[in-house]
Amino acid sequence: MSKLYRRLSAKNVNRLSISFAALCLICALFFSSDVFSKDIATSSELFMVTMQQIPYGFESPSGQKKGVLFEVLNKIMDRSGIGKFNLILPPRRITLLMKNKSSVCQLQADTPESKQLTLIEPIGFQVNMGILASSNIKLDSYSDLKNMTIAIPLGLYFHEKLHQDKSFTIITPSEYIDTIRLLKKGRIDAVGGAIPILLFLAKKEKMLVSKLGAPLTLKQNEIYLVCTNSTPKFIQNKLKQTIIELKSDGVIQIILDSYFH
Repeated sequence: MSKLYRRLSAKNVNRLSISFAALCLICALFFSSDVFSKDIATSSELFMVTMQQIPYGFESPSGQKKGVLFEVLNKIMDRSGIGKFNLILPPRRITLLMKNKSSVCQLQADTPESKQLTLIEPIGFQVNMGILASSNIKLDSYSDLKNMTIAIPLGLYFHEKLHQDKSFTIITPSEYIDTIRLLKKGRIDAVGGAIPILLFLAKKEKMLVSKLGAPLTLKQNEIYLVCTNSTPKFIQNKLKQTIIELKSDGVIQIILDSYFH
């Protein structure tokens, strides 16, 4: 009787052990799938945005969305599998979005404003900020700006003393393209801002290179992928690794060359 009891008890213990192990496995699978689904949900809720500015992000006359930063960000999204949409928005809309949404990423220069965000990884593109003058004006140093009339897009501040200096005149058209058109018509001496943008727009306006002088660089900024600080760490890490791969593969450089060479 005691032997039979012991055998039955052993079987019950084995059954309990197997049942407990199965329960643990089910819980583990449920928990991991739950976490995974949350990661996917968090990733899909991420907003990817591009600044509305030729040649960074814009809409062609035919309605096609284009732009050097727009296309680079699309490659980052495709390779990483993170983010569903890449919205082209004016700078003010992007600022509001970053204040109101927890996870927002964009490609932008490492300006003082970007210090409030998380810098993920540079894309290998430096933007020279400075002054581009007519070909008859030689710019070797800051002092050469004296007595000039310079057009700088409204709201753009890229040099500490430029807008406080009274030795030259600054006018502020609403758009980058307006500054180039004024220069082309000879109404101003120079334009200020991001040199790649100015040169791209000059070419777009069919302004001959011979009509432009060598630019005076006052500042240099690196373009980074930046995200709001509350963007989940696993997303930040994945995006960082993706950009490193795209730089190594030469994919980003091909896009940059298609716009600036």
